[in-house]
Amino acid sequence: MDKILAIWNDVYSFLREKWLYFAIGAGVIVIVIGVWVVLKLVESAEEASLKTKFDTAYFLYLNSSANKQNVEQSFQNFFSTLIEISDTKKNYKIVNIADIILGDIYFNEGKSYETALSYYSRATNSSSEFLRVVAIFNVAQTYETIGKVNEAIDNYRVIIDRYPNSFLAPISVIRSAQIYNYIGDVQKAKEMYSLMTNRYSDSFSVVISDLLDLVINQR
Repeated sequence: MDKILAIWNDVYSFLREKWLYFAIGAGVIVIVIGVWVVLKLVESAEEASLKTKFDTAYFLYLNSSANKQNVEQSFQNFFSTLIEISDTKKNYKIVNIADIILGDIYFNEGKSYETALSYYSRATNSSSEFLRVVAIFNVAQTYETIGKVNEAIDNYRVIIDRYPNSFLAPISVIRSAQIYNYIGDVQKAKEMYSLMTNRYSDSFSVVISDLLDLVINQR
């Protein structure tokens, strides 16, 4: 018992001597936690604000379909809102969505593929796997459209290898097979076909790959 009391006395004396250091250390921890909480609250409020802006502009655009002039004005408003959201460059899901939509707008324009690529690429690091895969797939499609087939295959392979269970994985396999067939690499095309039938045998995409196989095996 005396030994325990002696140990406690030593600990108590140490704490009394060092109380300032412990107080400062605890204070720093509290400040760090406080700053983290405040930043999270600010981020949440900012993200919520961006979502509200997006929803408002999008619904105005949807509701303006009856009048052509209103459609043009509401589209410009929606487009400006997307740019504003994208320019925050935050990795919020709503920002990722804005980047993907902007990419689609420029892609469908038919002459701004590099701009489309820049927006799609921003969303490839999304915290949402779904949005991430969509963005990567769109990057691949854009590269394929402008004839950069190696870059297209590289991005399709990212989906095939890293996200094999995603809904775009079977399509990525088919697109890769088509590109390989187009550039004359029949062996790689057949490998993709084999992957399609083995990994995604229950997918509707197999029907498409069967048709593709007929073309490949004729070569």
